Amino acid sequence: MSEPQKTFSRKDPSKLFVLPFSNANFMHDLTLLLEEICFRNKKGVIVSYDLQQAEIAKKLAETGIRIGEDVMFIDAVNKFPGQGSNQAQTVVSIEEPIDFQNIYYYISSYLRKLDSESAFVMVISIYNALEYTTSDEIAVGMKWIADRTNEMGVPIFFIYKQGEDGALDSILSRLVTYRDSFVG
Repeated sequence: MSEPQKTFSRKDPSKLFVLPFSNANFMHDLTLLLEEICFRNKKGVIVSYDLQQAEIAKKLAETGIRIGEDVMFIDAVNKFPGQGSNQAQTVVSIEEPIDFQNIYYYISSYLRKLDSESAFVMVISIYNALEYTTSDEIAVGMKWIADRTNEMGVPIFFIYKQGEDGALDSILSRLVTYRDSFVG
């Protein structure tokens, strides 16, 4: 008999989840995961190293998830994610994709407004940050962010496309070494 799936809450310390999605169904699988999380009355922060705000907002809107109300969006690569948007507080861009302190500042500012039992953080396609720095620097920065969110009692999900995992081995192994959930 298998053990029942645990949900995350403050009583069950938050976890780091590393989830590979197929490249062909990436947006579909990502949307399903966000729908599942948000429909459990959870709100959170999406940090994207791949998808632009408009791209993901359109897909999420089809499921009733709204950037600005249900999730904050941090665009870590594109300089102008919220063009034409009135969502200045919930759609931000990061000047330097490896500015982990600034990324965490936005994450923590938003999470402080939420009950930690109903919050989450999702980092999409950290692989793309390799264009800006080394895997060691990314691993250290993401571990630092994961530790801070863990201290807040908030789970963090790292989502990546299958096929990127070879280049991500160093980052993923360091993250999983410090945490306990790798789904793949």
